[in-house]
Amino acid sequence: MEEADEGRGHVRLKMHDRVMRYSFIRTEQQIWVKFFTNASYRAVVPAVRVDKGSALFEFFETDTNKLEEVSHG
Repeated sequence: MEEADEGRGHVRLKMHDRVMRYSFIRTEQQIWVKFFTNASYRAVVPAVRVDKGSALFEFFETDTNKLEEVSHG
C-alpha cells in the first residue's frame, strides 16, 4: 500500500467483517476492480476499469460505499 500510494495519503486500508471477492481502487471518474477466485491456489486475474456513467460503475460505487459504512478504521 505504501509503495502504491508514494506517501500521498490517498490509499486507505479498511477492515470489515464481510467476505469480498474483489478489491478496488475508486476515484470520482473510475473504479478499478480486481476480482479473486474461490480456489485455494494463486491465479492471475486481470483488473477491470469501470467508468462513471455506466451501470457497473453505479453498482460498484453503491457496493463500495456500503462497505465503507460498515468498515472499521
